[in-house]
Amino acid sequence: MARGQRSLGRVAAIAAVATITAIVVILAVAFLVLPLFRVTAPLSTTPAPVGITLQDEFTGTGITSGKVDLANPSDLSKPLEGAITSTTSFYQSSGFYTPGTQLWVHGYKTPEYYDNIVVVSVPSAISVVSSSQVYVLGTMSLFQDDGVVTASLTAPDGSVTTSTDIGATHVASNGTYTATAKSSTFQLTFPQSTTAMSYGFPMPYVTSTFSQINLVAIQWIGFSVNTIVSSDITSQGWQPINSPPTGTLVYWKVLPEIDTPSSGVVGSTTSQFTVNSSPMAGGSTVEVRVWAADLQNQSDMPFGVTDNVGSIDHFGASTGIGLGAEGEYGKGYPGSQNSATINLVITTF
Repeated sequence: MARGQRSLGRVAAIAAVATITAIVVILAVAFLVLPLFRVTAPLSTTPAPVGITLQDEFTGTGITSGKVDLANPSDLSKPLEGAITSTTSFYQSSGFYTPGTQLWVHGYKTPEYYDNIVVVSVPSAISVVSSSQVYVLGTMSLFQDDGVVTASLTAPDGSVTTSTDIGATHVASNGTYTATAKSSTFQLTFPQSTTAMSYGFPMPYVTSTFSQINLVAIQWIGFSVNTIVSSDITSQGWQPINSPPTGTLVYWKVLPEIDTPSSGVVGSTTSQFTVNSSPMAGGSTVEVRVWAADLQNQSDMPFGVTDNVGSIDHFGASTGIGLGAEGEYGKGYPGSQNSATINLVITTF
C-alpha cells in the first residue's frame, strides 16, 4: 500500500514538472511572437510648415524681428526659403516639409546679433502653434554682438597701455616702455565687460562658392622694424603674414570668443608675445602696434595688410586681406567694425 502511494506521488510530481515546463515554453513563444502582432502608431508623413524659436543665448529672451533662411544642407546654392520674418520669437515657414527631411536653418538679427546656423531633421510629431499644425524644429540661440572690444598691453614692469572703446573710429592709444633686458615679454588682454554680450563668436558664413566657414575674431601685432627675433614670437602661437609692409613684421592669431554672460562675470582672453631685440643696438626704438577685428576669414590672414602709406597700416588688416567690401562679412557688417588699437613705443636695452 505504501509502495503504491509512493508511485502515485512520483507520477504526480512528474506531471507537475511537465505542466510547469509547458507553461514556460508557451510564455516564451508568446513573448517572441506577440511583438509581431503589436500595433505601432505610424510615423507622420503629412507635409506641414516648420518653425523654430530664436532666443538670446544669455538671457533666454525670445528674439523678435529677426529672420530665418532655410536650405538643403547638401546644396546651399538653392535656398528653400529666405528671410522668414515674425513679430514673435517663433519663425514659421510658408513651405511644407515632410518628417525626416534635413534642413539647414540660418537665424539672424543684424546688427545686434551674430548669425547662427543649425542642421536639423524635421520631426515626426506635429504640434499646434497658433491654431496651425507645425513641425517644431526647436530653439536656436543667438549671441548678441558687443560691437566693440578693448585691449590692454602689460609690460614686464607692470605698466599698462589700454585702448579705448572705439568702434570704427580707430583712435589708437599710445604708451612707452624702456626695456631692462634684451628679451621682454608682454601680456595682451582683451576684456569684454558688457553684460549678456559676446565678442568674436565664430559666426557661420556662406562664401560665394556656397561653402560654409566660420568668420572669427583676429588679433594682430605689428612691429616697425624687422630685426627683432621672429622665432620668439612664432613659438608663442603667432603666425607671420606673408608680405608685411616694407621693413616691418606683422603677426596674427585667432582671438577666442569672449563672453560676459551675466553681471559681475567679465569675459576676457590673454595671450603673450616676446620682443627679443638681441640683433639691435641698445637705445633703439621699436614701435609695437596691436589691433583686433572680428568677422574675419582665417584663410585670408596669411595674405597680410595693405601698405598704403609705407608703414604699418594697423587698420588695413580689416580691408587689405580680401574681406574689405561691406556685405562680404555676412549681413550688414562693415569691414572696419569692431577694432581696438594700441601703440607702444619700446626703447631697447
